[in-house]
Amino acid sequence: MDVEVGPAAATAASNTQSPVSRLNSYVEKTRIGERFKLKDRNTTFTTELRAGTATFLTMAYILAVNASILSDSGGTCSVSDCVPLCSDPTVSPSDCVNSPGTLRLIPPDASCKFEPVNPGYAACLEKTRKDLIVATVASSLIGCVIMGVFANLPLRRLCHLKIIM
Repeated sequence: MDVEVGPAAATAASNTQSPVSRLNSYVEKTRIGERFKLKDRNTTFTTELRAGTATFLTMAYILAVNASILSDSGGTCSVSDCVPLCSDPTVSPSDCVNSPGTLRLIPPDASCKFEPVNPGYAACLEKTRKDLIVATVASSLIGCVIMGVFANLPLRRLCHLKIIM
């Protein structure tokens, strides 16, 4: 069996590189590769991409947990978010107003925040929870971009959100 050596063998070997190896070689020579010193730090673009994904996935639970804990406290919702209910829970408020007899609208009081939770208060809590998820994502994104681009360090910036829990 003949074994090729020399420049022809090197060219043949480089043509059989996997797509991942070609991507790593390409990125290493770009501004991104130079900026993050991939070659100097003896790493590759795909290795850093996998590491970043793994780091994100280990911290992603904070997005939901942070919002749930803060919305369970009531957030910015108050009694003013509660809606008047009919004295008969099976009748809608609009039907309660128009019906003759003993049915009447009950104005909300402080008990509307407890079981059974008032629909207006529940809607406010859900909106607050969604807003908190967006705020958590935005603040962690800003922190990650600052650390990754300006400090050029692979640090995660979502952990600081555990402090508020």
